Amino acid sequence: MRVSGSILSNDNEALLHAALKGVGIIAGSDWHLMPSIHAGELVRILPQWTLGEAGGIYLVRPSGRYNTGAMKAFRQWVTEAFAAAPWRPADR
Repeated sequence: MRVSGSILSNDNEALLHAALKGVGIIAGSDWHLMPSIHAGELVRILPQWTLGEAGGIYLVRPSGRYNTGAMKAFRQWVTEAFAAAPWRPADR
């Protein structure tokens, strides 16, 4: 499938806003798009197609001396909060 259009962006929020306004289609992560799909604002057009597991949520921090107890606690919280992936559709 070839898709062309007049919008090109690396800003997921801008792309989501454009899709919600009916400008075109969007390919994105489940965690970003599922709330709009569940709300009926977006419709999946290729449910069998995915971006794959390469896309993810990453915690980026400076190395070394910045590995504080607070950072470790935050990393643990993020890991636990996103482990269940509540935004994923039940059919996956």
